[in-house]
Amino acid sequence: LSRKYRKYYDDMMRMGESNYAMIALGNAWRCMIYGGENLSLVNQSLRDRTKTITKHSKYAGEIAALDTILVEELIGVPSSSRSHFDMNVLQAEAESAKNARLLFRIHFFNVMISYWRGDFADAEESSNVVSMMGPFSKLPTIHLVYYTFFRGLVLFQRYSEEGGDKRLQAGKEMMNQMGTWAKNSMAIFGNKWLLLTAEYTALVDGKCEEAEECYKKSIEAACDHGIIHELGLAYELLGDYYTIHGREIESHLCIKNAHECYTQWGATSIAKKILDDRGLDPKWISNLDIESLSIFSKGLQLETSKHPREW
Repeated sequence: LSRKYRKYYDDMMRMGESNYAMIALGNAWRCMIYGGENLSLVNQSLRDRTKTITKHSKYAGEIAALDTILVEELIGVPSSSRSHFDMNVLQAEAESAKNARLLFRIHFFNVMISYWRGDFADAEESSNVVSMMGPFSKLPTIHLVYYTFFRGLVLFQRYSEEGGDKRLQAGKEMMNQMGTWAKNSMAIFGNKWLLLTAEYTALVDGKCEEAEECYKKSIEAACDHGIIHELGLAYELLGDYYTIHGREIESHLCIKNAHECYTQWGATSIAKKILDDRGLDPKWISNLDIESLSIFSKGLQLETSKHPREW
């Protein structure tokens, strides 16, 4: 899809329709980011062309600025080397102009950035702001899909930390919405719905086997469709699930796989964080011998080298 947008960009530039061309280029970047393309390549493209986009299309430039902030966060670009874009400045400008669509996107990006940082309280706060604004489309746009996905994950995480029936119910609504979309396209929404279902089941039903099966099915679906970053996320959450249930070796294998997925995605900051948060040594985890572990099902022995897409 990103290639089609790039072709559309080239066609529009030849026709002199620079505004439409810049919007198409921005859409191409979003397909790359959310499709799991290598973030270093995306970041370089953003750095090379964001100023040009802003010159020709203020709308496309604003979204490109948010994309840049997100990608730099995931990669872990040092503060001294980051772009000049500032989320607080963008938000102030959006509030001054009463630009509701841009505000929606700013708070949505805050949800994702806070989630990847592990600041679930802040992610929940931003997601609540978005929920009060309401969606600007009934169709599952890329931002609406990922808002629904991450809001569900955030609410389930916060419920596990502090409880709250409203959190659980709101998270279930996100899960059900993703399930509705999955009926139309399991390829796009299936792994997300399965992962939300796994998190919900692990929290409330006490059916360990059912939750574990949903995690594994989410892993399989993400692997089948080459969604490398969501594959890493599913491995990470299954690893946390195993930790809670005292299955340390299985947990370490899942975190190893998550680390490799995030690394291939180019999210080096996230790859480092998941080891640091769990006190795991990178050298030890990289030498974990999968072949000697006979307790795993075939579904969990998905070495990164066997993923359908190489980055």
